[in-house]
Amino acid sequence: MDPAVKSRQAIVEMIDDMPINSKFKALLISQIPNPVQKISPPPTGFKWGLAPLFDPFDPKGFGVKGNAQFTVRVTGGVGPQHPNIVLGAWGDGKVFLDFTGKQGQSRPRVDLEGKIFLGVQGTF
Repeated sequence: MDPAVKSRQAIVEMIDDMPINSKFKALLISQIPNPVQKISPPPTGFKWGLAPLFDPFDPKGFGVKGNAQFTVRVTGGVGPQHPNIVLGAWGDGKVFLDFTGKQGQSRPRVDLEGKIFLGVQGTF
């Protein structure tokens, strides 16, 4: 048996033997990390996020970076005969308005960067 699993079981048994009420025991046991990883099918739907790009100690400009993910479940089976397959598109990018430039110029520069990926995820 894996040492991490054995140590978790030993900690759970030690908590079970403590003279405290069952609700507190359940709370303590829920805080112990489980070393057994479960493989689950990839999530479906739309997710996105944004974050600002600004350094107050070096204010040369400002911007925003973001990411998005859109996935659609193709099959949702269980076991090797019926795999879980998800088609998706993932992307990230950033827009930055840069105020630094050559002396004598006052034109801000806009930098655009991004990546888009198309692919398949699944558990087989």
